Amino acid sequence: MRGSHTLVSILFRFLSKFDSYSGNVNPYYNVTLPKRMARLCWLLEYISALPVILLRFVLPSLFGYVVIADRYVLDLVVWVSLITGEPSFCRSFLARHLISLAGNTKVKFFVVADLRELAQRSGEDISVLRNQLDLYNSLRDGANVLDTTNKSPKKTFQEVLDTLDNKGFCCNR
Repeated sequence: MRGSHTLVSILFRFLSKFDSYSGNVNPYYNVTLPKRMARLCWLLEYISALPVILLRFVLPSLFGYVVIADRYVLDLVVWVSLITGEPSFCRSFLARHLISLAGNTKVKFFVVADLRELAQRSGEDISVLRNQLDLYNSLRDGANVLDTTNKSPKKTFQEVLDTLDNKGFCCNR
């Protein structure tokens, strides 16, 4: 659930054809938005995200299905903040509404690692990752934190299963 798959993606693809929008804020399209377009981007991301959230997450949950998402609303909110250069999006009405839709989530996990480890894994600059992590930390209220710095995927998965067991969910292992 990331902004690179919504209406704004089409907008960025179009803007990438013009030199006046070239930059590195959106790494997929090498585009930087002018500040005056930030709120338009916010609105387009919000409009694009609503049907996805409602149809793929909220509705199935209402019918009793367990929905597992690798990336979800917090990732979208942080992504929009980063590509518009506006950390204030995290506190906007639009972001708070999207987060409230995700509020019915029974168990949330927040996967982290040491900044140096994250930089090594992703190839990103530590200062960029630090900005992302600060935004995520401001939003991850109530999530179970999984630090994967020195853990194998198998060990991390075991922690997820243990947490689900402790919260009263059955994990047929």
